[in-house]
Amino acid sequence: MYVKQILNNNAVISLMDKDEVVIIGTGIGFHKKVGDEIHSNEIDKTFILSSHRMVEDFGRLMSSASDINLMIVDKVTSYATEVLDTVIHDFVYLAFLEHIGFAIERWQKGIRIKSPLSYDVKRFYQKEYMIGQYAVKRINETHHLDMDDEEAVQVALHFVNNQSANSDNKIAVKMTEIVSDIIHIIKLTMQVEIDESKLDSQRLITHLQHFAKRILQENDERREETEIDKSQSFYLVTQKCIDAIEAYLVNSYHYAITNDERLYLAIHISRIIQK
Repeated sequence: MYVKQILNNNAVISLMDKDEVVIIGTGIGFHKKVGDEIHSNEIDKTFILSSHRMVEDFGRLMSSASDINLMIVDKVTSYATEVLDTVIHDFVYLAFLEHIGFAIERWQKGIRIKSPLSYDVKRFYQKEYMIGQYAVKRINETHHLDMDDEEAVQVALHFVNNQSANSDNKIAVKMTEIVSDIIHIIKLTMQVEIDESKLDSQRLITHLQHFAKRILQENDERREETEIDKSQSFYLVTQKCIDAIEAYLVNSYHYAITNDERLYLAIHISRIIQK
């Protein structure tokens, strides 16, 4: 294989059987130029992506990602492979890398988020939560931050999503229906098209899948909620949309959205409309 595009010192784009691939390896892009040969001993991971748009998104993310964050992702995914005894899918690697960048930015701005799924993750996904704690420890050590267990929960969700859930077909169909309905509401109220091949859209859909599962589990337990700063710009621009989503859920499933869920929805939806 040969270098088609250099993303950074540790990532390049190449061709494999006419398909574009992203190749990760320590120093693989250092002192290289387009057309140079890539040797097998330089390759740590190869990502075969489903579309040119995914390659572009991956390339954009890799170009902006620091070597430190790439190292964190590599260590955490290797640890996750051992703990879960399974292959970590490419989309998880990508989503987790993006998550680190957003999380560091949030913490540096003083924005703290409590996951509405915190209790469930700690109780039902202990291995994934342990991976989240390991990841947060790595991030804190390398970036001199003090991220807490709530961030570990958010990281854990990436690895929950990696596992092939043997859920009942009826529940899976209902979850799909809820996600589809909410996306339709977002499109109508925000007057935005959602390209499901883009990373931010995939993050939104993943969050909505977990959200839908929680709704269908009919877990009425309500824990102490986060106070929402309604003056935050990302919340102001999405409030009407979230109100419409809540009206749909109350009417169809007798489910009222918590403040934590409102905050999560606001963050994900605001990323979509900023693109």
